Amino acid sequence: MKHLVDIAMEDGFQLVRGRYMDFSSMRPNGVDMILTKGDKSIIFGLHEKDKPPTLIYPRPNAIFDTLGLKVKMFHCGTDETSLVSFDYVNDDVMNRILQTFSHEEIYNNLFNNSTFNLNNNTIQNENHSNR
Repeated sequence: MKHLVDIAMEDGFQLVRGRYMDFSSMRPNGVDMILTKGDKSIIFGLHEKDKPPTLIYPRPNAIFDTLGLKVKMFHCGTDETSLVSFDYVNDDVMNRILQTFSHEEIYNNLFNNSTFNLNNNTIQNENHSNR
């Protein structure tokens, strides 16, 4: 399986900061790598303390059950119809998305406001725009 970063680079994203998949909090600019293509950016690296490297930005929308409560999380904005909204998907949820879905599926739905449903392992497309 190809990694999300490799898929992005094959699609024209360029590494503009950091080293390819080489992260260290001991080196200046070593905690993440930034890729850009036009006006779009992807940031991958170390984010939360004691967690492995992960997708930092953009974070996709995610739905999952936690302690029996249905929670809908958003990387930006709010949804007034949901009971609970958050400003970001934390690293644990992001890592579950990276483990549950293929990185190609994640990349193809990263910039179109899709929601990754971890309850039934589906992707709900709300906007059919191109990446």
